[in-house]
Amino acid sequence: MQGKCSWDAGYHDIMRRNFHIRASARLSDLLRRARIRFAETKKRPHWIGPPIFDELVKYWASQEFKEKSDKAMKNRASEKGGCIHTGGCLSNGEHAERMVKIVNFYLFFHIIFKFNRFMFNTTKFMHLTIKFNV
Repeated sequence: MQGKCSWDAGYHDIMRRNFHIRASARLSDLLRRARIRFAETKKRPHWIGPPIFDELVKYWASQEFKEKSDKAMKNRASEKGGCIHTGGCLSNGEHAERMVKIVNFYLFFHIIFKFNRFMFNTTKFMHLTIKFNV
């Protein structure tokens, strides 16, 4: 992972987590596209070997996969429950710009995300920004 890029050792866990999140999302998207393409054309992608693809086709046809897929589809369509976007009408980028003006240094997005999650049900904005200004 660190062959083409470098970072301080203190960021290793953050970088590893970020890599795994992005790789997982990319692989999920590739498999989704392969499943859709197979349903339309019955063709296997060149990057998946025949024995593995046969197993994937069996899994995609299984009742277990169909139940998970239906459940996920209903959850994505639902407007009940929690919301991923807890920062209000402002994007994380806008929150970052505003917080930089308050605390006078750049904050990483994972800190802004934690801050937004913390602030969702509280009014402790000024007290928390004072703690950041260390």
